[in-house]
Amino acid sequence: MGMNDYGIDLGTANTLVYRKSKGIIVNEPSLIATDILSEKTIAVGNEAKAMLGRVPQTVSVDYTINDGVISAFDKTEQMLRLFMSEALSSWGNGNRIVMSIPCHSTPVDRRAVKDLGYTLKAKKVFLIEEPLAAALGSNLAVFEPCGRMVVDMGAGTTEIAVLSLGGVVFHYSLSNSGGNQMNQEIVNYIRTQYSILIGEPTAEALKVNLGGVLDTGTVEFMTVSGLNLNKRLPENLVVSSDDIRDAIMPTVKTIVEGIRYTLENIDPEISSDIIANGILLTGGVAMLPNWVDLIEKKLGVKSTLSDYPLESVAIGAGNAFDHMDLLRKYNSLQ
Repeated sequence: MGMNDYGIDLGTANTLVYRKSKGIIVNEPSLIATDILSEKTIAVGNEAKAMLGRVPQTVSVDYTINDGVISAFDKTEQMLRLFMSEALSSWGNGNRIVMSIPCHSTPVDRRAVKDLGYTLKAKKVFLIEEPLAAALGSNLAVFEPCGRMVVDMGAGTTEIAVLSLGGVVFHYSLSNSGGNQMNQEIVNYIRTQYSILIGEPTAEALKVNLGGVLDTGTVEFMTVSGLNLNKRLPENLVVSSDDIRDAIMPTVKTIVEGIRYTLENIDPEISSDIIANGILLTGGVAMLPNWVDLIEKKLGVKSTLSDYPLESVAIGAGNAFDHMDLLRKYNSLQ
């Protein structure tokens, strides 16, 4: 991989750009704030995130990636261009980009991602499926004739993939079963249980600070404020980790059942490989405590959390340049 090779993870929640010589050079929310009348870009990334729920009616703040798929091409291009402005200013002639795509993306989605890479004036744009990138970024030996399972729990989608010989042998995508869905479940739970309406950023903070997928017997608390729907006035509320675990349980169950379904529907040979090697967990949601214990308890299979759960896809996309021959041999780069 040369100096001018980049790995890009266009995630529903965050966009990451990895450059071999520098590491992660961009890690920002996949957000853009635009003036509705002039269509001028006001802010992207963290700056745009700070504006969520706090902008005048003339400004719209949008996520540009939905379930790992580009929802608005021009806005995504503008956002990526601004994220990479520093890198682009030193763009040489031989820039190559590997971009990650969900396994479930259609040929049209894939074309759009490729076109996006070429609008950045890259000489060559390759696509790699996200779970394979995550495995490469987590240093899994993916080129051996041996089955490995990756569960990539993102904001929009959880992708369960079985890899062998440098490619995806089987995949099962659970859309609306990621971090965003959990946030929505927390908002709904607090509204139903306490008649208090909280915003999505507050739900996210509750999930990050109190979220866990198993009852460990210890309870933690956090105070948040929201709108009391009976009095129509702001009010503080103390929320417990038990509340959050109950709230996100539907999504947690969906993910566990998805892993079970995958284990039941793959060849017995590969199944036994996975039982021997365990499951790799990656993505932001995988950072919630106790997934490893929960999966072992429910499915009897060992699992490990990636060393870089948030960055593994971008790192793996960048590291794909080191394995070009093998990836091409197994048709894993497009």
